[in-house]
Amino acid sequence: MDKTLPSAEHPTNVLQCYQSVIRNYFNFKGRTSRYEYWSFFFINSIVTILMLLVDYFTNEYALFSSLYTLFVIIPFFSVGVRRLHDINKRGIYLLVPPLLLILSYIFPLLIPVLGKPFIASAMLICSLAYLISFITIIYWLCKKSYTETNAYGSPLPAETPHQYKVFLASMLIFLLLPILSILAMGIISGYSKASLTYKTNNTIDQISTLVTNIRRFYAPTGSYKGLNNAAAQTYQLAPSDMFGSSPDYLVNPFGGAVNISTDGQLFSIIYLDLPQENCRQVFQAFQNMDGLIVAPDSCSDCVNNLCGLQLIGQ
Repeated sequence: MDKTLPSAEHPTNVLQCYQSVIRNYFNFKGRTSRYEYWSFFFINSIVTILMLLVDYFTNEYALFSSLYTLFVIIPFFSVGVRRLHDINKRGIYLLVPPLLLILSYIFPLLIPVLGKPFIASAMLICSLAYLISFITIIYWLCKKSYTETNAYGSPLPAETPHQYKVFLASMLIFLLLPILSILAMGIISGYSKASLTYKTNNTIDQISTLVTNIRRFYAPTGSYKGLNNAAAQTYQLAPSDMFGSSPDYLVNPFGGAVNISTDGQLFSIIYLDLPQENCRQVFQAFQNMDGLIVAPDSCSDCVNNLCGLQLIGQ
């Protein structure tokens, strides 16, 4: 029985390949060309990177990338099975590398029972077997289609020069993926450091502006009576980028709240949820400012590395 798609239904570009794999989510029968498999890998790599970027910029701790990974696990396996069928191999071979990987995590738990020397030897054999099986699977996934009808269906349409180039490009990305990942981590790390530096400097500028405006506005009365978050917004004592969703809510560059209060003679400014290292930098910027006291324990014993910096002015 012919289990392959009619020639007219075979995907002709990388996006169609991706869509075809998703549509055949639970299809473990039939055959898939190396062009379709590696086109899916190509688009999947791009989507994964985008999900990681979304996680990073939304501070969601790998939420979106994890959900996407769970979504594509089954179609990634099913298209791999069909790819092995296309070269006349059984799809069950795809399970060998992950099973060996699982064994490598189980073996250390058996040291009290089987002894350390035996487990060390077993783990070495398991590691070598994993490496060999992984390389073998990648080689099979790159092989040309079997040109005859087999138990999984009729032969697929011949590979075009364009499809071959797409396959080579996808393979190049696969081979360069570790290097690209390291470069991406470096770029993200550099951006993160630059972003933290910008937020720290912005915090220092905000506090300087707040202190200056508060003193100037309340100087004629000789008292800070009535000073609070709402007053800071109403009388524009705080920079506009601090204005929150309500008249009594102020926000700092790190996303935490800012609370302004007074006892009449002194005023207090509290910046919440500052990363500990950045809190220390802001602390150092104001510790010698005349008429301003920075609480010495602001950047110590911070919960989850997020500190509350308190400044008291007169």
